[in-house]
Order: sequence, then C-alpha cells, then structure tokens
Amino acid sequence: MTTTRKSGLALMLALGAGLLLAACDPNAKLFDASAKKAEQGGFRGTGMAQIRSEDALEYLKSVNTIPAPPYEVASQDGPKATEVYENIQVLTDLSADEFNRLMLSITEWIVPADYRENPDSAGGCAYCHNPANMASDEVYQKGVARKMLQMTRTINTGWTSHVQATGVTCWTCHRGQAIPAAVWAMPEPDNLRGNTIGNQMGQNRPIEAVAYSTLPSDPFTPYLWGDQNIRVIGTQALKNSDSKASIRETEQTTGLMMHMSDALGVNCAYCHNTRSFGSWSTSTPQRVTAWHGIRMVREINNNYIEVLADVFPASRKGPLGDVLKVNCTTCHQGVYKPLQGVSMIPDYPELARVGYAEPAPMADQAFHTPVAAAVSELGIEWLGVDLTDRIATLVGTAPTKEAKDTALTAAEAAIKAVPDVPANLIVVDAIGVEGGAAGVGAAIAELSNGASLASCQKAFVDTMAGRFIGFDSGRATITGDSARLLDALSGVAVLCSAYKVEIGGHTDTRGNDGANPRLSEQRAQAVLAYLTGKGVPADRLAAVGYGEAKPLDPADNTAAHERNRRIEFVVSD
Repeated sequence: MTTTRKSGLALMLALGAGLLLAACDPNAKLFDASAKKAEQGGFRGTGMAQIRSEDALEYLKSVNTIPAPPYEVASQDGPKATEVYENIQVLTDLSADEFNRLMLSITEWIVPADYRENPDSAGGCAYCHNPANMASDEVYQKGVARKMLQMTRTINTGWTSHVQATGVTCWTCHRGQAIPAAVWAMPEPDNLRGNTIGNQMGQNRPIEAVAYSTLPSDPFTPYLWGDQNIRVIGTQALKNSDSKASIRETEQTTGLMMHMSDALGVNCAYCHNTRSFGSWSTSTPQRVTAWHGIRMVREINNNYIEVLADVFPASRKGPLGDVLKVNCTTCHQGVYKPLQGVSMIPDYPELARVGYAEPAPMADQAFHTPVAAAVSELGIEWLGVDLTDRIATLVGTAPTKEAKDTALTAAEAAIKAVPDVPANLIVVDAIGVEGGAAGVGAAIAELSNGASLASCQKAFVDTMAGRFIGFDSGRATITGDSARLLDALSGVAVLCSAYKVEIGGHTDTRGNDGANPRLSEQRAQAVLAYLTGKGVPADRLAAVGYGEAKPLDPADNTAAHERNRRIEFVVSD
C-alpha cells in the first residue's frame, strides 16, 4: 500500500519526531483524515512510538476474524483415525472424531467457498481427495497437505520462541484461499537485454515486496530462503579489510526491514531503539522475537515448501521455476500479532501436539504376520524378512546379483500388496550376494529399539560407507536411484530416535562460493524431508549446510570432488 505524502511545516511540528518512523507503517494511513492513535514505546521525544489510523485499526479488526469450529470434540479417546480409515500418514495420534472435525475445518480454511459449493466437489473434499477412493494419493494437494500439517505441528511445538503459546493453524495464512494471499518467488532479472542500458540492478522499482521503496526488490531469496547475514551496516560503497559490508548489502537488509514493517503494520521503533538501531541491549523484546521468526521462515521455506518442488505444478511456481514460498506477510497480513493475537489452539489442541505417535511394540503390530507370510509365499528359499516396529528388513544371501534383484523387486511388491500395511512402512534391503557385498541395510541387523549412541553412529557410517545420495546437478532434487539407500538410513533413524541426528550437507570447491552453502543446506533438508516422510520424528533431526568448509580431501581433482560432495550423519544426545 502506498503512502500519500503531504508537506507543510505545521504538520511537521504537530507530528514531531515520530513522523519519519511512522511513515514506513503502511497501515497507519498517516496522512488521512481520520483520528490517530499513538502508542508510546519509550521516553517521550525519542521517537519510540507507533502511530496508527483508527480507521485502519477498525478495518484490520474486521478482516482478522476466526471461523468457529464445526462442532466440539466430545473426547480424545475412542478409535484412532488409523483404525477407521486407510492410508493415514500424518496425525496418526488423533482419534477418529478429532480427525474428522479437523478435516472439516481444513476444508473451510483452505478450499475456496465457490469450489465447496460445487455439487461435484463432495463438499470440498475433492480438492485433496478422489471422492471415489478417499485413501488414494493421486491428487497432489493431498501430499502437500500432509507436509503442511507436519509443518504446522513443528511451528507450534518447535518455534514457541516466535509464536509463543498462540500458535498457528492453516487459517492463519490461508484465510479461505487455496494459496495464501501473500507468497513470493524469485523475480525475473531486470535487464533481459543483457546490457547496461536500463539495468536497474535489482532495485529502484516501486513494488510491494519492499513497501514501494527504491531498495533492492528481492530481500527474500538471500534472507528468507538462504541464510545470508542480515545484521550489516555498511559504511563504504564496497567491502574492504576495514568494512565487512557494502552499502548495497545494507540497502538489501533495509529492504527486508521495510518488508517486515509493512507485514506487521508497524514502524522501525517496534523492534529497534531510535538512538542506535544496531544495539541489541537497548532494543525492544520484539527484536528477539523477530530474530527467531526469520529463522522459522527459513525452515518453513526450505524444509517444508521447497522440498515439494517436484510435486507442485508450474502454476504453483514463480517465473524462474521455484515454488511459491512464505514471508512475514503470509501470516501477519498487516498486524503485528496474526489474527490480532487470538489463538485457535484451544479449539484445535491436536495441532500443537508433538510429532508422531510412538510406534507400537512389535507384538502389537498386526501387519507383521501377513507381511512375513507374503514373503514366504514367494517360495525363495534363501529369502527372509525381519520385522521390527515399522521396518521390514529383507535378509538372506542370493546366489547371484540377478537373483537378488529379482527377489528384492518381488518382495517389495508382495509387501506393498498386504492389506493394512502402514503407508510409511520402511522396506530395507539387507540381502547379500555370495562372494559379494552385503545389502545396503545390513547395519540395521545389529540395531534394535534402545540402541546405544555409539551403535547408532556406527550404523549410519556403515550404511553410507562407499555410497552416496545422488542429486540432480546443481539442485537439491534427490535422484530415484537413491531410494533404497535412503530407506536404509530411515530405518536406522527410526531405531535411533532416542538421539538427535544432524544431517550435514557438503559440496566440493567448484561453483559459486555464496551458492555452495545454500545448496548444501537444501540437499541436507531434502534428506531430512525424506526421513520425516518415512516416520522419523522431525524434532530429532536437524539439517545443516557446510558448503565447501569441511573437505575430506583438499586436492583439486575429480576424485577429491567426489569425496567432498557428500551427506554425513552425526548422532548426539
């Protein structure tokens, strides 16, 4: 929203020192005819004030409403949703009653009203489901919804440093729309002609992303997708030994700050002290909350949205092919507390419970017997299956590699065909070949629930020994031939879920120095997403990108590059 400026000495004197700071508040409507409301945030005369239009406050109140739950859940007890419905991969701890109510609410929160009113939409359910087979997965939105539900629980349980006890739901961002009103993707380059004439160098364009200022117009890619340092104040045009930041970097940082002011409907003094914007000791408490919020948004964009790049159609991507992502406006939508600070969690406590339900003991896994029978019925004498929790480890020694490949494919198909097998059952290849190597998941045979930290670390190292997780060149997309290795790693992570596991991404020395850390982190996050999809608790995993900082081989040759380009797993308490 643009701010209409009005000059005049009398107006300047009347508004005083708060004028400049309040001018970056897009919701204040500073110069309209309505009355103003000033909220003092510091000593008078220091400019530590928020000045808002009462008309704007009334408008924001009217658009930040909350729909009532369709009905009250009588009890969290009763049959689980997994006992009533097929192919439940998330929210496995919910009762059927809780699950049904939440699905009704999500339909209202996300599916547009005109779609819900269409008789062919099954009341809006067809947006994510095939009404003829609700358990099937052919509608891509269903897979996206699962990931978003995992994200919502992660925010509510892992990012209380930002959302506090208020938490979030799907309504916080969507407000009845399939795509939230405020999303972003990388913009097209300014100068498509490839010369200096008319090249605006990524700025001097009045766009909403930076509150219509002349600052660099893409503050999101480096700061809310990447992890570029934000706290920079350049004193010179270019970096040198004395100046660690350029003025351009300072302008880009300021562009992000303008976005945050615009998103929250506040001015700079909401987080900063006007005496010294850079001083943390004199900043307001909201600056710390914002610091955590920036990192939360990065995790959302990398761990939960960009990992769905191969799932989303082109219509859900930007001009350069990256997925539409979130920023501060996505949730806040013009107010410093989303939905005016009203929490929906008391009505939907299931969205603030921790992760997955604990796996049932082996004796309680009803599918173990039919899975074992299905493998046995293949009639392959040397082939067997060990079952632990949600892991089916195929074992035995095949006479030849061809015999192993045939048996492995047949066993995977037979297990998948067993009724009531969990969708996130992990099938692990631990089949050896006479005179050859053991299967990729052989290390799992030495583990069990309650394994020691040392045993878990050894299992990860042994599973990765001589193997690499493949990615498309220059991207974080995992190649299909890595699935069995990742399944084995998922099995290890499930059995070692008592510990924390760092997934470290590393690159070689080739490529752009600035891009390598981000690429390595995105690849680590892609692995994390695969593991959580197999049921590994998300709160036990962390993805870290090291770029080229920790090479195994300092040489500059093809062999060294291959060794250095890797994913590593580090287990800790």
